[in-house]
Amino acid sequence: MTSRQILAQVIAAIPNLLHQTNSPSFIRDPDAHVHVRTPEEVADKIASILPALLAAEGYALVELPHIEPDGHGSWSVRVPLSEQPWADGEVFIDRAGRITLAGIPTRLPLADVPAVGAAMLAMHTAVRNHQHQAGHGAARGRH
Repeated sequence: MTSRQILAQVIAAIPNLLHQTNSPSFIRDPDAHVHVRTPEEVADKIASILPALLAAEGYALVELPHIEPDGHGSWSVRVPLSEQPWADGEVFIDRAGRITLAGIPTRLPLADVPAVGAAMLAMHTAVRNHQHQAGHGAARGRH
């Protein structure tokens, strides 16, 4: 399944997402009515349970760190490491599109895996987006 299909499947399975029918209660509310949720309420409901639903399907939401110029014509992401708080590790990308890990131990504590993984994903995403934009720009320039 694609990511889009998984998202559609888990969102479609959220009960009472767009509305909720309130049954009559003699004391509180004698009349049955349907509460239609506002877009903000729908968004809040999705946001409150989507991470857990995705995790159950084997997906995770990851906040990607910022990529910054490294001063040598490349880009890098600094990665704070738990066992060396005095010096961050870094993930670099060279002009050929290869990733270099600097200051990141080969035996990485589990606590640092999400930060290093997110840094590598940030680099991958940035390069892919840049290539996609460059491809669209080149296509527009030919017409």
